Amino acid sequence: MTYILDTNVLSVTLRDANSLPALRLQQHPRSDLVVPSIVRAELEFGALKGGSKSKLETVKEFLAQFPTLPFDDVCVTSYSVARNELERTGQRIGALDLMIASIALTHKMILVTHNTAEFARVPGLQIEDWQID
Repeated sequence: MTYILDTNVLSVTLRDANSLPALRLQQHPRSDLVVPSIVRAELEFGALKGGSKSKLETVKEFLAQFPTLPFDDVCVTSYSVARNELERTGQRIGALDLMIASIALTHKMILVTHNTAEFARVPGLQIEDWQID
């Protein structure tokens, strides 16, 4: 089973190596864990926004252990279908979150996130929250 990791899960793990998400990550082989390119961008931006080159290097080193999945042309169809359904039903979510969800849908992966209220709106998306027992 392959999991796609959301920004909040990795942020918590970076801040606290003993957090519940960090411990859950350790229970899975790295081959079962991927990071979408959107999440990499969010984490690197967060590190740069803090103004610390060492923090950016820490983030890059941490992310190097995970393969990256891009938001590519194949994901565009999942994005378009999901966005159309969400807008039709008045259940919109943020554009970057929808891109992350589209990557998970396209590759039939489970999205690991603590932002379950938002992602639960996306039809067909499987989610798990590793920040709760």
